[in-house]
Amino acid sequence: MLLIYTVVFSRLMRGSGLPDYGPATYTVFLCSGLLGWQLFSELLTRTTGLFSNYGNLLRRTTVPWPALLASEILVSLVSFVILACVFAIFLAILDFTLGLRIWFAIIALSLVMTFAIALGLCLSVLQVFFRDVGLALPVILQIWFWATPIVYPLSALPDGAKSLIIINPLSAPIQELQHSFMPALPGGSSPRLIGLAALAVILAWFGYRMIQRNWNAMQDEF
Repeated sequence: MLLIYTVVFSRLMRGSGLPDYGPATYTVFLCSGLLGWQLFSELLTRTTGLFSNYGNLLRRTTVPWPALLASEILVSLVSFVILACVFAIFLAILDFTLGLRIWFAIIALSLVMTFAIALGLCLSVLQVFFRDVGLALPVILQIWFWATPIVYPLSALPDGAKSLIIINPLSAPIQELQHSFMPALPGGSSPRLIGLAALAVILAWFGYRMIQRNWNAMQDEF
C-alpha cells in the first residue's frame, strides 16, 4: 500500500505545499500520517467488535469485559510497535532525527488511541443489537481515511474543502504527527487538539454508561 501511494501520489503532490526534505519527502509525510491512521483504525475495529466477538466468553465465564478490552488494546499496540520499528529504520536510513519532537508525536498518538477506544466503546454496544454496524465500519473507515489529510497535505486543498477537513476530529492529531516528523509543516492547532481530548473523554464516559445500562440486555443477545 505504501509503495502504491508513493508511486502514484508523489508526483501529483509536487507543488502542493510540502516542504523539501529530499527525494523521500512524500514518503516520510505519508508514513507519518499512516502511522496514526493504522493505530486508529485497528483500535476502533477491535473495540467495536469487543462484545459481539467475545459474547460467548462473557456469558459463560466471569471474565470482566475491561480485561478483554485491555487484551485488544495490547494486540493493537504490538502491531503498531512493529510498524513503528519499520518506520524508524526507514528514517534512520534517511538520517531523519526527531529529537524532542518525539514528545509531540507521542501526544498525538495518545489522542488518537483515546479517541479510537472511546468511540469504539459506543459502537460496541450498538454492534450487539445492530450487527450491520460491523459491516458498515470498513466502508466508513475507507471514507474517513480519504477525508483525513494523510495522502495529501491540507495546503493542497481549496479553501472550501479545507474547512470541511478541519471538522474531521482526526485531522488535528494527524497534522501534529506530520509536524513532528517534518517541522516545516503546520501542526494541529492547540484548540483542536484540546477539543479532541474533550470529545474522547465525553465519548468514553457515554460508552461506559451505555454498557452499564444495557448490560443485561446485551447478555441476552450474546
